[in-house]
Amino acid sequence: MNIFELVNRLAIMLAARAPEWAAQLLFTGAPKDAAGISLQNSPKTRIVIDVREQVHARTARLYLDTAHLTSTYTITLSGNDAVYDADAAGAADAEDVLEGIAQAITNESGTGMLVTAEALDEDGDDVLDVVRIQGIDEADFALDFAAVGGGVLAATADPASVSARLYLTARGRGTIPAGWRVPAGGDLGEVTWRGYDERVDTAGHGRAYVELYDVTGHADDGAGVSLVPSVWIGPAVGE
Repeated sequence: MNIFELVNRLAIMLAARAPEWAAQLLFTGAPKDAAGISLQNSPKTRIVIDVREQVHARTARLYLDTAHLTSTYTITLSGNDAVYDADAAGAADAEDVLEGIAQAITNESGTGMLVTAEALDEDGDDVLDVVRIQGIDEADFALDFAAVGGGVLAATADPASVSARLYLTARGRGTIPAGWRVPAGGDLGEVTWRGYDERVDTAGHGRAYVELYDVTGHADDGAGVSLVPSVWIGPAVGE
């Protein structure tokens, strides 16, 4: 093997092992037009589906859509109620309400055995804007919430499971068959909270799209809980 062939082979192996990841932001329903992620002519591609933000425990985020300083907020976690009365606590602003909700979850014996809760600044503007709730162990916890008196809450959470299928578009020379289709083995089935990470053969394909369906949370999650899985696609040169 001459030096040029060796350098070329090493470069290919390096690219295969270090794909340039792209987040697929939309994954509901079949793909349309230029959906999905460009494969950059890659013969191999890594597909990653994250059902949980952190695999060791379910994570949820509670947002205060409308702050009301005399409302009573109830957060129900697997049947245990944590209650924060903003009026009785003398809340001065929305940050006080978020901190009060987080502390109520921590103080309530039932919820404190299930999760940790902390009011955080996730916008980077030094203003508390979310209560992050994370399970203490691998088991999913159920999340529901209510506000009495004008306050409005919203929440996002990790799903318990999703089902997935992979779509690809063709690439090549001459008359290229247009449109999206599911390749053999493209029905990936159910993905649990443990997630999915697999390298697939994409030689001759131009774009990839992962459809997520049957996105399922805890059976006792409230109707206002939005489930947020994520999909990552990493085009890489094959070894």
